[in-house]
Amino acid sequence: MNTSCQIISGGVQGNRLAMHRVTQEKTKKRQAGFTLLEVLLAVGLAAMVIVVALVTLHHTSSVRARLDILSEVNGNGRYVLDRLRDDWANIYRNSPSEPVLFIATDGSSGTGVTRLLFRTVQSHFFNDNEATGDICEVEYILAPSLDDKSCFTLTRRCTALNDIGRVNAGSINVILAKNVTELSFEFFDGSDWRSYWDAIDQLPLSGRVHFVLTDTKSGLSLEFSQTVAFCAISPTLSDSQNTINAALSQDN
Repeated sequence: MNTSCQIISGGVQGNRLAMHRVTQEKTKKRQAGFTLLEVLLAVGLAAMVIVVALVTLHHTSSVRARLDILSEVNGNGRYVLDRLRDDWANIYRNSPSEPVLFIATDGSSGTGVTRLLFRTVQSHFFNDNEATGDICEVEYILAPSLDDKSCFTLTRRCTALNDIGRVNAGSINVILAKNVTELSFEFFDGSDWRSYWDAIDQLPLSGRVHFVLTDTKSGLSLEFSQTVAFCAISPTLSDSQNTINAALSQDN
């Protein structure tokens, strides 16, 4: 009896061990892979990370492109301001007793063209294509653009003069800015600002300009403005008197 009980007990324990091994193997198999739900969650999280990364990259690229466009537009605007400030700061007249050449129209006179004409002493040249000569007749012209009728082109015409005021060389036209959407000149006569100037016996005390440049592709725009005190330079005055006039003009 004892022997048969031992055999039965040993058989039961063997079955239990076998079942335990089978259970462990099934558990190992389940632990070695992923369920469908786990795979779907992993794919969803990866997709979210990729989408966030792509959106961030697109936003960064858009911001960089916007900054590049604004930087280019700002550079063009600063060039116009520097060119105009240099011209206005060195306004020229033959003598205090002679009429001065300074004509400004605001484009509302029927021509649709803003025009500014005067003489100046060039302190330096901005590019190699400019007319050579110290005394120049300068004209700023704002006319409708040939490429885009909604914008305007600002051109500077420069004609070098000799000592007696005659043309010394051909005119040089330089396009200062394209895609100008707004431009206005104003001149101070001592009491009021005027959008035009037609007095042949005197110069404005100062002038100011305001314009807007627009990038047609992106639609981005920048505004620019500047006020310059006029200093009339005359060859009939001494250098010291010209210096005094310049200082008084800047004070005003």
